[in-house]
Amino acid sequence: MKTLDIIRTANSNLLRSKTRTILTILAIIIGTITLTLTVAIGNGAKDYINNQIKAVDIPNGLFIVKKNPNQGRDGNPFAPTDTLPKYTNQIGIEVTPLISSSDMASIQQIKGIKKVYGEHTNLQTLYVTLNGNDKYAVSAYYYVPEETLSLAAGTIPSANDSTSVILPYKAIKTLGYSSPSDLIGKTVSFAFITSSNINKVTGTPTPTLKQFHVSGVMVTNLLVGDNAIFPVSVNNAIFNELDTTPTDQQSFSNVAAITDSLSSKDQSALQTTLSNKGYNSNSISSISSSIQGVITTVQVGLSLFAAIAILAATLGIVNTLLMAVLERSREIGLMKALGMGKGGIFSMFAFEAISIGFWGGIIGILLGVGIGSIANNLARKYFLKGFEGYSLLTFPISFLIIILVIDLFIAFLAGAIPALKASRMNPIDALRVE
Repeated sequence: MKTLDIIRTANSNLLRSKTRTILTILAIIIGTITLTLTVAIGNGAKDYINNQIKAVDIPNGLFIVKKNPNQGRDGNPFAPTDTLPKYTNQIGIEVTPLISSSDMASIQQIKGIKKVYGEHTNLQTLYVTLNGNDKYAVSAYYYVPEETLSLAAGTIPSANDSTSVILPYKAIKTLGYSSPSDLIGKTVSFAFITSSNINKVTGTPTPTLKQFHVSGVMVTNLLVGDNAIFPVSVNNAIFNELDTTPTDQQSFSNVAAITDSLSSKDQSALQTTLSNKGYNSNSISSISSSIQGVITTVQVGLSLFAAIAILAATLGIVNTLLMAVLERSREIGLMKALGMGKGGIFSMFAFEAISIGFWGGIIGILLGVGIGSIANNLARKYFLKGFEGYSLLTFPISFLIIILVIDLFIAFLAGAIPALKASRMNPIDALRVE
């Protein structure tokens, strides 16, 4: 028999016992739906994280903070310690020690680091106003020149532009506009303060208003949040204007370093050097990898439940085909007597198993995608409103093909035992079976 004839015969044989075949395929469908949805949930989370990070990525960037003497074991601030924390002159325990100007100079000299940027967190943004009357609370996010930003409209200000700002997406509706482009070119005022602008007796801030032209509107992004976005040069310029601290005595809590294009090995060596000098460092890519690793672990754990369901379905395939071999023993004997070899008999039953896996896989994938589409619509409508661009489940074609191949492979393995049994039957003994 030709391969096409064997496939046709295999599919028609499955219809001899419709109930048994449907129940076996149903088991494959359930396992495939479960596997499709668990993979899709993980892919949805990974895609969202990747998109969020791409919107504010800093190629070859490192975030550097000074190690806290009160940190727990292995530099983890949340790990338990063996001793009492050191006393500081601040209320509570200092979580992030400041990096001094001399520290900045020291970091700049480390091999592999091209440029260092410091941010004064002592400079605070209180509010933004369009007309001077309505004031809306807002904080600031300061970006470095090497950073990439994804905008809904407008352009990114140059590194030394001290008169332009990128507003968060929520500012569109807040300030009375309907689209991102409506805000471009508008003039807004921000209120800034440092500790020098706070009345030491009453604690009342005396903010300084600065005008900026809106050059862009940021896409919704979890990392940036609802912050107004300025070049880091604006942070330094306004701080130096409002604060009386001499430049060589200034301190920074957040430092971004731009490195050379390094291999993973050299990057690790650079971070080890920083650690030995008393600094913790991290990059957006390593943070992303850590989060992706957690999601993958959860994804694999959930997929095990689907694997159990599919494994149970394979037992159904074995049972279905063993019963078919018993019921069709005389037919097998007749085919062998007429000249069909072991390979032909094996192929016929193997294709029956593969057909069960194929139909179960196809129907399961289609149902999984359908359920996922409904879930995505409900999620966007109800509990994912604030997560712009987040699809709860995503279904890459490559993963769907892999799932189908897994179903076919497992079905083939399950059908191999009955197929071997059928191919090894003695034709004379088979013809005697009642």
